[in-house]
Order: sequence, then C-alpha cells, then structure tokens
Amino acid sequence: EIYHQLDHMEGVLIHSGAWRKAQRAQRPQKQSPLIANILGLIRAGALQPAEETRTALDVCLQQIADAPGEALAALDFIESKGSGVTLLFANQLNILRYESEHDRYLVPNEWLSQRIMNFVFTNQWSSGWTNYARWRSSLLDFCLQHCVSPRTVRELVEDNPSLRRADGVHLSELIGADVPLDCVFEASRLFWA
Repeated sequence: EIYHQLDHMEGVLIHSGAWRKAQRAQRPQKQSPLIANILGLIRAGALQPAEETRTALDVCLQQIADAPGEALAALDFIESKGSGVTLLFANQLNILRYESEHDRYLVPNEWLSQRIMNFVFTNQWSSGWTNYARWRSSLLDFCLQHCVSPRTVRELVEDNPSLRRADGVHLSELIGADVPLDCVFEASRLFWA
C-alpha cells in the first residue's frame, strides 16, 4: 500500500497545475459539492495516509453511488478543466481496491459475457456508435446494474473488428481511455462492497 501512496503523491506533484485549474474553475460556479469533495480528497490523499482520509472518502463514495450520472458529469468537468486530474482520483480508488476481496465477482462467467456482447450489439452501438459520449451513460448503467467493470467490457470487445469506426478508432480504445467512467464504476463498487 505504501508504494501506491507514493505513486499518488508523485502524481499529485506532476498534475498539481491541472488540479489548481480544476479547483479555480469550480469555485466561481460552485458546480456541485461532489466536485469540491473529489478535488479535496485528491489533495488530502497526497498529504495524509489512506486511513486518515477514510471518512471523507466514504462520503464521496456515497455521493457517487447515489447519483452515478451526476458523478460522471462532475468527473468530466474536472477532467475538462484539469487534464489528468481524474487519473489522480482513479489512483486513490486503486489504493482502496487492493484492500477489496470482491474482485472475484467482477470476472464474468459465460452467461454474463454473452449478456455483455448482446448489450453492445443491441444498444444502438453497432448502428450509430459514432457518438460515444451519448452511449457511455447506457454503458455505465449496464455496468452498475450487472456489476461488470468497464475494463471487462473493453477486454471482451477488443478483438471484434466490427466495432471499429470508419476513422479507425475501436470501441475498446474509447472505453479504455474513459477514466471518469471507470472511476464512477469503481467508486460505486467500493461503496456497495
């Protein structure tokens, strides 16, 4: 755990300018308490051991689990104002993830793998998936409802050539690059675990 804590501290140093930009952008508009909590948690996580930030983290996890759509929008806002800052939040969640014994439930069986593929192909993806931003909210709902990690979805679809857009971008690449989506799923999972 100490190595993950040191990685997080180094990440905060590297992305401190982006974090400050996100902090300044949030203040005048007072977008949401969740944005302030996430930014405060990132800062506290760089300065204090994980056990000292546990209460603040639990509050943040509950806010995310209670309103995943709002949480996705909050993380999108943070990332748009400070590139790389959502990675810092993901790192904090990863520090906690090593303490979790629930990862075995995230490995899909054959039935769930088929359900994931059915979701991808019947949920407007194959016919009009050029707008990933619109489709990802359906993906988030599916992942939360079925306790399927976006990473698992990415791994299952990455070898399917029919999921490549005309511009060459594959669905698995879009899911893999979507740090806010992954953060909302992981935070919700940690809250309910």
